[in-house]
Amino acid sequence: MAENTNSTSMTCEVCSEYYTDPLMLPCLHSFCKKCLIKAKEKQGSADTSLKCPTCDTSVNLPDGKIEGLAQNLWFEHKSKEASIEKKILGKEAISCDECSVDDSSDAAVVYCCDCGQFLCDYCKKGHKRKPKKSSHKLIDLETKESLELSPIKHEDGYCLWHTDQKLIYYCNDCEKLSQCSRLHWSR
Repeated sequence: MAENTNSTSMTCEVCSEYYTDPLMLPCLHSFCKKCLIKAKEKQGSADTSLKCPTCDTSVNLPDGKIEGLAQNLWFEHKSKEASIEKKILGKEAISCDECSVDDSSDAAVVYCCDCGQFLCDYCKKGHKRKPKKSSHKLIDLETKESLELSPIKHEDGYCLWHTDQKLIYYCNDCEKLSQCSRLHWSR
């Protein structure tokens, strides 16, 4: 499979890197959270607005904070896909994500699209033996066989206020996910 030609569109205009924690401004431009924080610091911390680095539109920040801006989950997902694809297609050895927990550095032989982990041969065998993981889609790093990243799973979103709680409610009126309906509707 050829490298994704649209990977440049998955890069932040400020830092030219793949998006990390992309946030979307009301003018519909998106940037890495860290890039917006730096832009806000340059403007001065007392200001509750931010100028878009692309179009200079002045944006009022919710509660005067960058964190109040909407997450661009689509960009985040596509940036992760592009970054993973670049890693898979690259020439450098990739360490096993499971073994790296134990400070080992075994080379990965597959990528699990469902778990989002690179696995060595030993961990791959264990992965296949687990009933809940036996049907996971694995990409062979040697042959690049089945290099189709669309099944990469979205990571579960977590509540901004209850950081240990997954987002479980969706409000059709606001078109947003929420952790708890009581907190959401009390605003």
